[in-house]
Amino acid sequence: MTPRTRRTPALGEPATRASGALARTRRIDVETTRIAGVTVVRAPLPHLSRAAATLVVRAGPRYETPARAGLSHFLEHMLHRGTEVRLADAHAQAVAFERLGANLEAATGVDYGTLGANTPPENLLAVLDLLGEVATRPSFRDVDIERGIVREELHEDHDERGRLVDADSLVRGLAFGAHPLGLPILGTPRTLGSFGVAALRRHHARHYAKPNLVLALAGRLPSLAAIEPVVRRAFGGLPAGPALGPVRAPPAFDGPRLRVIRTAASQVGVRVGFVGPGRHHADEPAVALLSRIIDDGTGTRLYERLCDRQGLAYDVSAAFEAFDDVGFFDLAAETSPRRAGRVLAELLAIARELGTDGPGEAETQMALDRARWRAAAQCDEPETLAEILGAGALFGQAAGPRDRHAQLSRAAQAGLAAPARRLFDPRRLAVVLVGPVSKPVEARAEKLLAAFG
Repeated sequence: MTPRTRRTPALGEPATRASGALARTRRIDVETTRIAGVTVVRAPLPHLSRAAATLVVRAGPRYETPARAGLSHFLEHMLHRGTEVRLADAHAQAVAFERLGANLEAATGVDYGTLGANTPPENLLAVLDLLGEVATRPSFRDVDIERGIVREELHEDHDERGRLVDADSLVRGLAFGAHPLGLPILGTPRTLGSFGVAALRRHHARHYAKPNLVLALAGRLPSLAAIEPVVRRAFGGLPAGPALGPVRAPPAFDGPRLRVIRTAASQVGVRVGFVGPGRHHADEPAVALLSRIIDDGTGTRLYERLCDRQGLAYDVSAAFEAFDDVGFFDLAAETSPRRAGRVLAELLAIARELGTDGPGEAETQMALDRARWRAAAQCDEPETLAEILGAGALFGQAAGPRDRHAQLSRAAQAGLAAPARRLFDPRRLAVVLVGPVSKPVEARAEKLLAAFG
């Protein structure tokens, strides 16, 4: 039976007029189809020489408990260990994909994960068949071998005493506390040691269910008539549900908060985080654009302020991630212990200035231009586009890069000063210092937080 298809507007038709590279980007007709109960999003790009198939799955700390922290990430690893059907072990599975010109790629985030492959177009149907086998019939062999690999990964985030010292995980944990959004993606050495085959099978059945995932296809694609029987055969055996939603909303934030982790290192990790708007909040596009204004290349104010003007750090960045009901915006820097206080002062000053005056017209326009060019490039990157479309379908967001740019443009037109003021509120602030932090630096950090805003 031919599946019913819902056609959405082409990615080339945002609500505001595009110009330059974005206006010249090829139109992309995005189709959303239900095949055997699985949501399938297709974005044909016939001018490309590659095709991508990506499963976007509700998984990650948002759906875990402290006792199960890291289970989604461990499951991601275990999906590379072979299947119950044709792929006898991890090596056989890797060879099967690579013989088709593909590599099986996977990642776990805070509230969703991906599993997919980028392949020559003529091999897409065969890759889909393999991907379905991996997603529906994992063998969960060699658990202890893979546990050892993940344990090595965990070592990167923990010190010799077993304490978490990954600054990114720590600042999110400080902001969200015991809520699942505050759990580390990799979990802990203790939780990793507790995961067995039974726990993996339960987690797999819960998350790799039809309501909790989207299959996104982008690139040079075969016809829907050719894709439909392969998807039905490869993914039709997924469980029917139930659908997952956020476990619970995080509690109201009561910042500012400061946490100092003293550990042996050559540098101090400085993180300044703000609890921000969620995916569907009216301020979300504005905050995403603010992130670009602060850090989208070395010509932006963060790099100019800390690196070019003062030489305080080599590694600086800003990031914003939106979840269902809240988001998290953070500024990051790695610096020498003697400069950590100055770096924190500068990061807070950037936030304070934006919260008071908003960004300048020139830097806003540069961020919009760079976002437009990036959106055009994403329309030629099938693996990137597949993840964007898959996550959009899973969480009910915009259809693609050009729609996203239109959102950013409208946010700029409406003005960024008020969203910046709401974001950079001391009551939303969390600061983490990790490394050889001196007592004077800690005392200065306390004074800076008290004076912020």
